[in-house]
Amino acid sequence: MLSQLARWVASQPEGNRNSGLFWAANRALEADPAADLSGLATAARQAGLEEPEILEINPTYHFTIDGRRDSLYDAEYVATIKRMERNSAVYQLVRAWADYLQGEDTLFKSRDERILFGCLLTVEANAAIDEKAWLPPPDSPAPAPADSGLLAGLWDLPA
Repeated sequence: MLSQLARWVASQPEGNRNSGLFWAANRALEADPAADLSGLATAARQAGLEEPEILEINPTYHFTIDGRRDSLYDAEYVATIKRMERNSAVYQLVRAWADYLQGEDTLFKSRDERILFGCLLTVEANAAIDEKAWLPPPDSPAPAPADSGLLAGLWDLPA
């Protein structure tokens, strides 16, 4: 699927490249929340997009067996974490990256100039989305976890 999306992105004419890349990235992440979008970035460069138009913060996780070899359950672990994250967790992660990338030069090290991160936009609104509205109703039964041996109880919080 990613190769088909990449070919489609590479063929987009000027005027549709940004929205085409955004659409393709969303389709890829809907199919696999842990998808590697580097192929789409390469296709976007072929279509004529520049780096500032392609760069994104895509928080993800990487699970290994011994710090070097990929875990067999990496994709399942990442999908579970992404399902558990809420708006506050994503907001805090973006703030952390913004603070890091907007950092200042110090006596011991200079800020990496390859990635520049401007000020985050502030939007004032007189309404908000209640995050509880995104959760299933309390009277609905919780979905039964898939017992796949190593994963059983991994994400359970202590009582």
